[in-house]
This record gives sequence, structure tokens and C-alpha cells, in this order.
Amino acid sequence: MAKKTEKSKRAETDGKKPRTTSKSSTSSGSKSRARDSSGKSSAKSAASKKSASKQSKGAKGGATTVRPAPSTTEGLSEQQRKLIEKIEEALPELDVETLALVLRNTQVAIYNRQMEDTRRQVEEAQRAVEQGRVPGQEQAPGVDIEQISDQSFVIVYGPERIFFNRAELREIARVCWAAENGKNGANRLFRWFERERRDFLLDTGVDSPSDPGLSELWSLVRSRYKVS
Repeated sequence: MAKKTEKSKRAETDGKKPRTTSKSSTSSGSKSRARDSSGKSSAKSAASKKSASKQSKGAKGGATTVRPAPSTTEGLSEQQRKLIEKIEEALPELDVETLALVLRNTQVAIYNRQMEDTRRQVEEAQRAVEQGRVPGQEQAPGVDIEQISDQSFVIVYGPERIFFNRAELREIARVCWAAENGKNGANRLFRWFERERRDFLLDTGVDSPSDPGLSELWSLVRSRYKVS
């Protein structure tokens, strides 16, 4: 038959049409791969930044200077350090009961030492009040009285040695016994030296009644000499 039927023509036309479905599928697949690639790239970038941040923090932490703990033996003598080392070496060999006993004995020893220090401080404060001094005030070193002969005496005041005769020492004793405390005694002695023996003040460098050596001298005279 020369003429083709209408159905055959449509069939031929349908067969010549391009397949658009496959192109759309290819394009969609490409976009999907592009998105996957982009997502992986972003994840890698974020991971890299996180790793770099950790390394940076680690580097900063590594640069921190670690200061050693202060030594507990600082200020101790060499003998004390050696004894402490020996004690520390022996401690691991002791049982619990013995360690507890060592601790109790140590605490008792520390307490006794603190009490002894407190007792000495109280006694020093009491002496200072009796002598008219402020507790803790530095005392004049080497205040003493020496008898050279029956009529001669030396008052040692620090590095100085000042000679007095018996009559002068008797007057000094009267001045000291007339004062009821060290402060008043220091005032009276200063006035007497200023009036009778100014050379004593000049040689010893005493320039006021508050010099601690005067109250020390007042206490010394009253402890050794009486006034009849």
C-alpha cells in the first residue's frame, strides 16, 4: 500500500522525538552530586577550622609557665633539712597507729613551743611596763655598774664606761628610789645627769629621758643598792 495509515505516521513521529527524560535525569544527578560535593567541602572546612582552633588553644596552653610550689623547708637550717629528709624516708615504713602517735607527739611539741614563746613575751612585756618602756622597744645593750675600788664605780652604758665616785653613786641611788616606775626614774636620772654630770649624756649620746638605757639603769640601781 502506497499510503501510510495515520497510526503509522504518528508512530514514526513519536519515534523521532528526542528523549528529554534522560537529560533531565542527568541534570538532576549532576546537581545532586554538586550539592554532595559542596556539603563535603563545607564539612571538611569546618573540621579544619575546629582542628586549627584546638591546635591554637593547645599551643597557648603549652606556652603557660608552670610555677613550682614554694618549698616547705625554706628558711630552715641545713641540720633541720637533713632531719626532715630522714623522717620522710622513714614514714612509709610505719603503720597507722605509729603514724598517729608521731602526729600527736609533733602537735604536742609545737603547742609547748608556742606556749613557751607566749610566756617569754608576757614576761618581757611585764618587765617593760615596770621599767616604763613600751613592750617590744629595743633595750640599751650593756647597761651595768662595776665597782673599781671602795670609792670608785663605773657605769657601763653600751660601749662607754663612765667613772663615778661613791658619793655620786649614792645620789644616783636616791634618785632611782624616789621614782615609782621606770618612766619616772628615767626622767629623774636625765635631769640629774644634765645638772650634775653632763659629760655622761654627751659621752653616751643620751639626748632625752625616753632613751631606753635610762629606765634600764633605774631598774639595775634599785636591784643592787639600797638607800639608808
